[in-house]
Amino acid sequence: QDQEAARQEAELVFCRALIASMSHMTMIDGDIAPEEEREIDDAIAQFPNYTQELKSIKESILKYGNKENQVFEYLYEAKNILSSEGIIRLLAQAGVILLADGNIDKEEETLMKEYLIACGLPKEMYQTLIDRLTQKSLTTVSDEQLN
Repeated sequence: QDQEAARQEAELVFCRALIASMSHMTMIDGDIAPEEEREIDDAIAQFPNYTQELKSIKESILKYGNKENQVFEYLYEAKNILSSEGIIRLLAQAGVILLADGNIDKEEETLMKEYLIACGLPKEMYQTLIDRLTQKSLTTVSDEQLN
């Protein structure tokens, strides 16, 4: 029972940080592309237990940005609770926003590097994340998509 509670807490921390960072990245260049918003909505749909909370996180950040540093607060919480692999998965999934509209703006790149640092990872990992993302979008069906 304790293990299940811990798993649920980790899932909640993961999805909050994911939606917050995706939303923040979407609005950072001043333009919310429909493809980017669709990626966020798809991510929210992966967590049916938390739909309302995640939608309100998305709406708040798209409207007000990183008010009171809440995006980084979610990332710090993730860093303290999730495994390294969980953090990398979170940032890789958030990174789909970078590629959603077809080009990576300087602000988006800088922001992703800040996310890496906030999560205790070196900013040099940025290129590794981008490579992982572009490889994923090149392969049609990966094993993860089959589960």
